Amino acid sequence: MKNIIFMGEKPLGLKCLKYLFDIKKSNIVGICTRKKTNVWWGKQLVRDFAEDNNIPIIERKEIKNYNVDIIISVLYPFIIEQEIISLAKQCAVNLHQAPLPEYKGCNSVSHAIINGEKKFGCTLHLIDKELDSGEIIDKRFLKLKKNYNAKDLYKKVDKLCFLTFKENIEDIISNNYKSFPQDTNLESKTYERDSLADKEADLNWDDEKLWNFVRGMEFYPFEPAYIKLNNNRKIYLTIKK
Repeated sequence: MKNIIFMGEKPLGLKCLKYLFDIKKSNIVGICTRKKTNVWWGKQLVRDFAEDNNIPIIERKEIKNYNVDIIISVLYPFIIEQEIISLAKQCAVNLHQAPLPEYKGCNSVSHAIINGEKKFGCTLHLIDKELDSGEIIDKRFLKLKKNYNAKDLYKKVDKLCFLTFKENIEDIISNNYKSFPQDTNLESKTYERDSLADKEADLNWDDEKLWNFVRGMEFYPFEPAYIKLNNNRKIYLTIKK
């Protein structure tokens, strides 16, 4: 049985962790996740699962104390250092909620809508020292409909991510997978965590740009797009389904 360190959070992280736990093809020897704090999705689901199933919750720096074959990252919120990656004897993999190399970094579903993309997807890839740059194990797409807001697309991509994880994880554990380099001919964008900080719209934009911006900023419970009146009062903009 391979020894696995799982790193992740959010509902998708929990679904993948539970699937990994239930198929009993490996030993989950430790879990890295965010400390207990208020989070937009409600509960610290991965941490709760680890505590309920007596799986050690560890810090990244503690991974060196474990005999690790595989590191699996699903929405882990911090950059994983090269010295941590190299501790995995077999491989370190990450499930990314966007196609690579097209969308690296954070907030990809919002930027895909703002940029007017016609399709979007997810990528299961090896982790290397450069952010979201490792070889691809699997990459899948879905159609991005014109009435999706960012929360809609996030939920759709979550489902696609979980399917991708389920259909590849046993091959990864058995070291029976193939990978291929990312296509350097594709345009690649990298977005930082604060890339959606400016939510102010401009009514002088053309209809399509304004529509895409409003949809891309609509992700409850976060603040949506807005315009400002002369008294600096905000008028929020959302789409009507």
